[in-house]
Amino acid sequence: MNVSDRAEKLRRLVQFDVESAGAYEAAARQAGSWVVRSAFQQFCRDHLEHLQELNLLLVALGGQAVPYARASGDLLLGALLEALAAGGDEGILDAMAANEQLTEELYRHALNHEWRPDERAVLERNLANERRQLAWIEEALRSRVWEQEVGLSQ
Repeated sequence: MNVSDRAEKLRRLVQFDVESAGAYEAAARQAGSWVVRSAFQQFCRDHLEHLQELNLLLVALGGQAVPYARASGDLLLGALLEALAAGGDEGILDAMAANEQLTEELYRHALNHEWRPDERAVLERNLANERRQLAWIEEALRSRVWEQEVGLSQ
C-alpha cells in the first residue's frame, strides 16, 4: 500500500477515534452509574491516546493531524445518547457496544492492509483496546453492573 493510501486509512481511523472519544465523553455525562461513568471516562482517554498516536503516524506520512474538539460533530451522537439515557445505563451501554463493534471492525479491516511495523504495532494495540472495551461493555450488560451499586457511595 502506498503512502497516500496509508495516510488516508489512518485519517479515517483518526476521525473515527475523534468521534468515539466524543461519544464516550457524552456517554459518561449521561451515565447514572459511577462504575459505568468511570469506565467511559477511561475509554474516552483511550480514544484520545489513539488519536494522538494515529496523528503522529499520519503527520509522519505527510498528512495533517486531525484535532479533537470537545464540541466536534457530536450533535447527532449526543442527541442519540440523550434519547437512550431515557433507557438508563442499559440503553447507553447498548449504544456504546454498537460503537465499539464498528470501531473494532474498522481496525480489523485496516489491519488487512500492508503497514510498516511501527504503524501495524499501533493499529494492533488500538484494536486490543477496542476488544477490551467491548468485552467490558458486554460484561457490564450481562451482569447489569448499574444495579449492583445500590448502597455504595457515589
